[in-house]
Amino acid sequence: ASIGGLVVSEKHGDFVKALTGFSKDLFVLPAGAEDNKYNIDKEDPRNILKLVYVGMLDRRREVGKIIDLSLEIERRAINHCIFICGKGDSVKEMRETGLNMKNISFMGNISNDDVQKLLSTCHVGIMPMPDIPIWRISSTLKLAEYLAAGLAIVGPDHPGNRIDEMGKCNLLEKGNWVIKSVDRIASELDEGWIGVSESSIGASKCLSWEKISERLGETLESWSGAILS
Repeated sequence: ASIGGLVVSEKHGDFVKALTGFSKDLFVLPAGAEDNKYNIDKEDPRNILKLVYVGMLDRRREVGKIIDLSLEIERRAINHCIFICGKGDSVKEMRETGLNMKNISFMGNISNDDVQKLLSTCHVGIMPMPDIPIWRISSTLKLAEYLAAGLAIVGPDHPGNRIDEMGKCNLLEKGNWVIKSVDRIASELDEGWIGVSESSIGASKCLSWEKISERLGETLESWSGAILS
């Protein structure tokens, strides 16, 4: 008989227990990331705000909202560039968007090392995944990587798009997140973007593989002790 299990988030654990009636311990094993080794002092976002999306380019993630986001930022007369990296069923749309919109740069599917270099130059990470069950219970690698690179986070506000420790870098919003998140971006720019990257990197420590592996090791040891006893 099992004495525990692994899930990727607290909400995933709730889902598993509700679906199966599992009553034993569940260890939350989220997607983690190492520190971004390319982190540098970023260009002042008040000169040009750099946003990025890295991940699957598919309609379930509502990546088309990235276009709306760029249009809204442009409407506010904020100088910006959005980098889009990945592959999926929306690649054609994103490629054409990159050709036709001056503020969007489609990078295609690039290596992990190039992803880390790109993230180190950016200010905002985009999490467009909507507030539906599949994304509410998820733990996405891109969030861990965004935080490790000192990025603020924009997108729909739900448990799969954030962790509790994010603080000032959390620019997620409910409802029409595109309009509301740009409101938050504009406000932070007006205030000098002070402390945003620091809060993001601080939050990333909760998703470092070192911390996660330490907690997992302690949990496995306790489960092993329970078996032996």
